[in-house]
Amino acid sequence: MSNCNLQGGPGSKVAKTPSDLLLTCCNPKAVVTLDQVYEKKVTSMSNFNLQGGPGSKVAKTPSKLMQPLRLPKVTSSEVLLAARCKRVYSNAHTYHINSISVNSDQETFLSADDLRVNLWHMGVSGESFNIVDIKPNNMEDLTEAFEEVESQANKSFFSEIIASISDITFSKDGRYILSRDYMTLKLWDINKENAPVATYSTHEHLRARLCDLYENDSIFDKFDACMNGRGDAIATGSYNNLFRVFGTWNQNETTMEASRDPMRKRLQDKSKTNRFAIRKNGVSKRAISEAEQGTDYASKLLHLAWHPEANVIAAAASNSLYMYCS
Repeated sequence: MSNCNLQGGPGSKVAKTPSDLLLTCCNPKAVVTLDQVYEKKVTSMSNFNLQGGPGSKVAKTPSKLMQPLRLPKVTSSEVLLAARCKRVYSNAHTYHINSISVNSDQETFLSADDLRVNLWHMGVSGESFNIVDIKPNNMEDLTEAFEEVESQANKSFFSEIIASISDITFSKDGRYILSRDYMTLKLWDINKENAPVATYSTHEHLRARLCDLYENDSIFDKFDACMNGRGDAIATGSYNNLFRVFGTWNQNETTMEASRDPMRKRLQDKSKTNRFAIRKNGVSKRAISEAEQGTDYASKLLHLAWHPEANVIAAAASNSLYMYCS
């Protein structure tokens, strides 16, 4: 799962029921899909007449036929969220799609890879408009270089890499911009361009491991950022399939895991995280090893989307899509 966006159904401003929800997502094969999210009732039955339940091909012996018939019983019932594909948008991207963004009109959306940005209409799957194309005629001319920054008091070789913005999103009222770099989330006021109004650390304990992150290419991971419709909560992903939710105007922080038990891994106590901070006289090797213990760089939650009206978050982790509602 590459990227995902939640929106209401065509012609509706608020998604009141799960059947009204539409989900746009893309996969590593450079294909965008439009899925309808709906409620699916799942029941469990018992007390069948034949072993194995209805449709069982168990041989009917005379002793079995002489037994009185029993009515099956419903032992449990639950409502789950499921999705069905309604439309596929393909053949417009050659490279991995990095991001998709649904327009406020709920009828058009943008998809972007490393070299192209395309504009789509929800109702037309076989045609798109190319609005940005930076692909050179000769691909050998396309190079990516990193300029080494001279050692200064607050800069290092990795300063520009970790400061590179991987995602931005506007608040619903258009006044604030949320940006995500490797280490932090920053909230900006469009009327105040000299500095962000708030900064939130995502995985600060990894700052002491930048060399290792560079060697295994994890430092180039691009995490999404999202904001709820009211603008009072923001979220972003991290490693171990974790994602963090911050209150924009308060100190509330929550860490959850993209799994069937999202509260299995909770936010570490601040008194414990202080052990991993960089000290003036150097970094404790014991603190680094404890901070790194259990960090799985292959399990990373890169893509998140918050519904513009409902309090629903979609999280894409590995080959699974999780949806959370509070």
